[in-house]
Amino acid sequence: MKDLKDTIDNGESEVQITTIGKVVGTGPDGEPVEQNLTEDALKKLAEKHKDDEILVDQDHESETTTNTEAKGWLSGIKFIPGKGLWGKIKWTDIGRKLVENRVFRWLSPSWYLNKDTKEPLQMTSG
Repeated sequence: MKDLKDTIDNGESEVQITTIGKVVGTGPDGEPVEQNLTEDALKKLAEKHKDDEILVDQDHESETTTNTEAKGWLSGIKFIPGKGLWGKIKWTDIGRKLVENRVFRWLSPSWYLNKDTKEPLQMTSG
């Protein structure tokens, strides 16, 4: 996976949001959360969010605090077979500087998971 800094072109980055497979992420309280990122679930997620702009924040602050300051906006979400979920981030000035200075290097998606299947249902931020 490319470092975000290496993807900036005219203030935008094309990024891989996630791969396909089982992933253990981190929940809001730091607890491990198993995620089942199936091709079918990621296709549905891409279709659901294809016309959306999703907030990109810092350290998931919009998920854990009242700070919703955008570092960028994720759009153009698509599923690429065999690779996973991709999109394009339009950076704010603050976000672009953080990425260019390597303060942040990776994108970490947040989403609601199906309690039974552990598949993502809706992306909330990145």
